[in-house]
Amino acid sequence: GDAKLKKEIVGKYHYAQTEVEDDMTVTIDGWFDFKADATTNMAASVIIEMDMSDMAVLFGETEPLKLRYDMAVSGTYDLKDSFLVYPYDTNTMTLELTQTQGGGEMVAVYRSMPKPLLETQLIPSLTEQMNLNNSEKIVEITDKHMIVDTADGQMTYERE
Repeated sequence: GDAKLKKEIVGKYHYAQTEVEDDMTVTIDGWFDFKADATTNMAASVIIEMDMSDMAVLFGETEPLKLRYDMAVSGTYDLKDSFLVYPYDTNTMTLELTQTQGGGEMVAVYRSMPKPLLETQLIPSLTEQMNLNNSEKIVEITDKHMIVDTADGQMTYERE
């Protein structure tokens, strides 16, 4: 039952996922830490790669633009009928642009924006995802991994 899962879940997990959308690829490399006191922290690097060929008209030939954000958020978790529920406190979320590569002049334009467009889109999108995807059914926990059922299918978190 849930009491057994609460003991077994404690630890640190790693996951990676990639989503491709039109001319943008988003790779998330993340870590969850589930503590015995029912608090949880999540840290991730979000790498966004954009095909800039559409921008050639404005900026001339531009190589793909790659941005890396480092993000962290914390909250609490609970287990209810084998469902892992973790409503992150999105007010604790930090997001920092830590690396840019390629993109030609576009990077300068992007960096000069006071609050880059992506950030104003990324934070609400991540916040919304966290508020929606905060319940996953635990399929299996071993000393190597945790497998959960999510809205998008099964996901495996490797134990660190």
